Amino acid sequence: MIEIKNLTIIFFTFLTVYFSIKPKKTRIISLNMVSISIISILSLYITKVINIDIIYLGIFGNGFFRPIKIIIIFFTTAYSSISTDITGIFDFFAYRIVRYSKGNGKTLFLYFYIFSIILTIFTSNDIVILTLTPIIFYLGKHAHINIIPLLFAEFFGANTSSMLLYIGNPTNIIVANTAGIKFNEYFANMLIPTIIAIISNFILLYIYFRKTFTRKYEINHNSTYIIKNKYDAVISLILIFLMLIALILSENFNIKIYIITLFFSILFVIEDIIFAIYYKICHYTEKRYKSSTIRFFKTVIPKEKNDFLISIGRIPWKILPFLLSIFIMIKALEINGFITDTAILLSTLIKGKFSASIIIATVSAILANLINNQPMTIFMSSVVKNSFFTNQSEIRQISNYSIIIASNLGANLTLIGALAGIMWSQIIQKKGLEITYITFLKAGFFITPITIFLSIIGL
Repeated sequence: MIEIKNLTIIFFTFLTVYFSIKPKKTRIISLNMVSISIISILSLYITKVINIDIIYLGIFGNGFFRPIKIIIIFFTTAYSSISTDITGIFDFFAYRIVRYSKGNGKTLFLYFYIFSIILTIFTSNDIVILTLTPIIFYLGKHAHINIIPLLFAEFFGANTSSMLLYIGNPTNIIVANTAGIKFNEYFANMLIPTIIAIISNFILLYIYFRKTFTRKYEINHNSTYIIKNKYDAVISLILIFLMLIALILSENFNIKIYIITLFFSILFVIEDIIFAIYYKICHYTEKRYKSSTIRFFKTVIPKEKNDFLISIGRIPWKILPFLLSIFIMIKALEINGFITDTAILLSTLIKGKFSASIIIATVSAILANLINNQPMTIFMSSVVKNSFFTNQSEIRQISNYSIIIASNLGANLTLIGALAGIMWSQIIQKKGLEITYITFLKAGFFITPITIFLSIIGL
């Protein structure tokens, strides 16, 4: 029998997820990701279901698991990725991909799938989806083509390759931090499952969309791309690459992941401020003295001159109160014993490593598409960490990686499986194209269960 306190916490958890996915305006207040997160925590505090100690532990943690570090990693990598994006370098890559495809729709599909994979490895799935989805619509200016298969290739490619690296998805960071998994250890264990998932996903995507491809398309030779400043773009790419190298070497030098991402985000901030000052000086001298002699680089002064403010504005800040509220509510469930009860229940069903991976992956994937993948990951990683789950380290380890697989690939099952899916559908709607829940589910159900199973086999 579930205690009243736990039922109350579960109710507010579902309420928070529901209105985060489907915001609603009332006469009194607008219920959205920010407001419902605050309302839920305040309601639980006022009714004395949680207290200050639980709120503190939910944010700052204790022992090895520190939610605040996860949040730092997410937002610092987000800033670095967005700062690189606004240089225009990704639009340049899209332009080149269209040209290299030479009017072949199948080749373009393959190239864009590979492009989304590579880009995710250098950034994260959320950033790639936010970046590439508008760019795919730009293909209309580069070529006349049906973009729906490309949108699915980008979305599925990003959510699949995001399994590969520690920083590829916030859910990876949550599990790795909870389980104490190091950057290189994570990469070594997820390499084969990710490769299998990437290949199987592409084959299944191709089979599903084979009748809807634009076989041949005409390139719009008048289209172009805009890079604000080639020096800014090159520096940003170098910084992203160096950050990845630093993360790979972090274990050798015993440097924390959040310290590395924080350090490089500061470098990006400095770079953005320097170029913002440079653009302002150039604009001022040209306007006042009708001269461009102040310029050190041969570049056009952009209309939007402050890269720092643009990057800050594009960071998905709404996710912050959502994550904090979920961390707090999961901590409350842990303290009240619900996590322990779930751990005991699952442990009775598990008979070995294979059954553990199948059960945990299945439960995680289903739960992700009920309450979203981030709350699911926080909950399931806490279950696996619980001392009542199992005393076998191998089963605990494979269970953690099964959660990672489900949190990434589960996002390809329905539109509510991840926040990225919600953002993806909103961007598409704003561009005048609608992909319904049922349309997405048909593709997801055809592709995702098979991909998850094959990835588990690889694991």
